Amino acid sequence: MNTVSLKDFIYLIPESFVLCLGILILILDLFTPVNIRRKHVLNISVLGLLLSLPLLVYAPPKGLILGDMVSIDTYAIFFKCIIVLSAVFALTMAKFYAPIKDEVIGEFSALVVFAVLGMMFMVSSSDLLMIFLSVEFVSIAFFILTGYIKNDPKSAEGALKYFLIGAFSAGIFVYGMSLVIISTGTSNLKAMSGILHAPAGYSPLFLTGFLLMLVGFGYKIAMVPFHTWAPDAYEGAPTPVTALLSAASKAAGFAVLLRVALAAVTGRADLVLALAVLSALTMTAGNLMALQQNNVKRLLAYSGIAHSGYILMGVVAACSGTEPELGITSVLLYAFVYMLMNIGVFAVIIAFFNKTGNDDMQSYSGISKSNPYLSLVLVVFLVSLAGIPPTAGFIGKFYVFSAIIKAGPKFLWLAIVGIMNSVVALYYYFRIAYFVYFGAQKDDGKVEITAGLAVIAGVTAGLALLVCIYPGPFISAAKVSVLIP
Repeated sequence: MNTVSLKDFIYLIPESFVLCLGILILILDLFTPVNIRRKHVLNISVLGLLLSLPLLVYAPPKGLILGDMVSIDTYAIFFKCIIVLSAVFALTMAKFYAPIKDEVIGEFSALVVFAVLGMMFMVSSSDLLMIFLSVEFVSIAFFILTGYIKNDPKSAEGALKYFLIGAFSAGIFVYGMSLVIISTGTSNLKAMSGILHAPAGYSPLFLTGFLLMLVGFGYKIAMVPFHTWAPDAYEGAPTPVTALLSAASKAAGFAVLLRVALAAVTGRADLVLALAVLSALTMTAGNLMALQQNNVKRLLAYSGIAHSGYILMGVVAACSGTEPELGITSVLLYAFVYMLMNIGVFAVIIAFFNKTGNDDMQSYSGISKSNPYLSLVLVVFLVSLAGIPPTAGFIGKFYVFSAIIKAGPKFLWLAIVGIMNSVVALYYYFRIAYFVYFGAQKDDGKVEITAGLAVIAGVTAGLALLVCIYPGPFISAAKVSVLIP
């Protein structure tokens, strides 16, 4: 293990910048008048996060730092860019989301920035102890953000369920982590990989510990059967927080899971099979439950659970040992595509909420007649979530299905399950579109969409189409960021 050096902190300039931004926001919140706080504090938060992107993109990959606990590599940088972009969009949406009051917007912005900081360390963690600390740091921020609308019972209920299940899963994760460390003699993933791939490396103690750790990872990515917090948290949380949970938090969770899985699961047929079964259960349960939903946010929560199952197919392919690079590429690409789709659809949901005051599907009836732009953009996102060309969702699913098929005939069943689930998902996505275009119009009023929401919806919809029409640069970026097992 390398020693910690002051020079290591040079490679943490993006994280240091985000930390300083969070502290600055808290100070500004104390001295900014309430009537201008929403505009100025949110603008500074968004601008600060945007300025962190060049620091990430142009930072040279270093490798392992801080005693081999943190890895600065292109894999981590790719996920950090997804996280920062998600937060930029979420904070922009918060500017036009009335339930978050001006009096608390500064604290809200600071919590989002600190959550981003924690997720940046999550995706860079190469040690089990660092993974646990960063995951808990992020979870605490999201517990508070989920229940931020104090006078909304659904917000309080969602936050409480999120907290209780999170605390339960964290305890199981720590216990499993301790068994893994005892069985291997190390918490470092690189060292652990070498030990596990030696003869007799996988002991019953390690296998027990790893399966217990899967509970913590499953909670973070909303994997069945650890998904039960997601529908209530998604429905009750402020919609900008729901967007951040669905895009950034899920991307960070998969980044950590894949890093650990590549070190601990690659070449171990029984563990890879366990992940494959969890993938099938997750996508199937998510889609079947989504069929019954009338609340759009709750429907998208179950849709997100199903998408976790699709991304897990890429993890399975990466760990199968046949073509790991393709599997890793599919996870990276799907995480980026999923961010575009979800951020865009939640921007439209906020615009509709500002008009109707609720997120029920029936309130969207006939809204296309007075709001053709928003309706068209919403359909683009729904088509993309369903995985239909010419949208980014098609490219994402094409890559995960290609990866799992090339992983070998033994995983062909998982590809078939994935295709069948994609067909099922068409029903509930197009059910929303049916209400928008063919439902009886309840209100002749036009949705007054603000410029910020219109830009977010337009940019993400444009990118969702561009990724399919001209996928080369996005695929190249994912391939360059592949983590070498």
